Amino acid sequence: MQLDHLENRISERLEKLFSHEGSANTLADIFLHQSDVGVMRNGGRNGARYAPKAIFSILKKLAWHGSWNHKINTHFFSAQESEKENFVNAQTKEFEKISEHLTNSPLSIQIGGGHDHIFPFLKAISKKHKKIVCFNIDAHCDTRTDKEAHSGTPFRQFAELQTTEFELHQIGIHSYSNSVTTMSPLTNTKVDFHFSPIEKDLKQTIESILNSVNDDVAVVFSLDLDALEAGVMEGVSAVNHQGISSREVQEILQTVLNSKKGKKYFGFYEYNPLYDNLSQKGARFVASLIYKILENYSK
Repeated sequence: MQLDHLENRISERLEKLFSHEGSANTLADIFLHQSDVGVMRNGGRNGARYAPKAIFSILKKLAWHGSWNHKINTHFFSAQESEKENFVNAQTKEFEKISEHLTNSPLSIQIGGGHDHIFPFLKAISKKHKKIVCFNIDAHCDTRTDKEAHSGTPFRQFAELQTTEFELHQIGIHSYSNSVTTMSPLTNTKVDFHFSPIEKDLKQTIESILNSVNDDVAVVFSLDLDALEAGVMEGVSAVNHQGISSREVQEILQTVLNSKKGKKYFGFYEYNPLYDNLSQKGARFVASLIYKILENYSK
């Protein structure tokens, strides 16, 4: 059977833009973190280390209608074994690698792996900005007070070590999924909570926050996929029976994209292909969100 015609489709796909060697004419840098030790250290199920490749394999096949004049640099990180040996040292090395590649490209996207990977990402971002405003869509605050670092501690870790002004807006969380200590105040950090089901005027609230930031502020959109309702996202370690809808997530993302204020950074975490169904619907949803971001920046 001759299938040469399938190869010809590459020229119309997003994958034509991807570069593993780096490019000076860059639309975006995508950091793919193939490790989930942080999830297991938090008592979660393994498998999120396979998420970056699962999401990327779908993303690159999507038809592209934007400009062909830019490249998307992809950086694959795999620290599974080193994280098992010394988790803190591995996070430090990850921070150094991200900092090295966090160039002046218009767009930076991180794909986990566990949510612990946002800690070195935030550290790297803080080297470039004096203030960070983070919108974290999540069922959990990921601000546990545990002494050992893992996927449930990144924001408290960052708050305790950062010298950057930090605002954290927690969206879609459940009171029954977060202990009193987890929701205790963070060091030198402004935090607010938007519980699931989220309020109807959340879009206006986010717009107001974004309108108040300066152009040199880092705006971080962080999506832990277990925030989503199980019907959309069953491929996670902690399936959410009362999660927020795909429409709500897309609306929040579009609100961030519509704002002209601040330098934007995006992160997607804790998709677990081992617990998804054969259609890979979770990976397809994440890929569609990343596509929306790339499309927005290519205009």
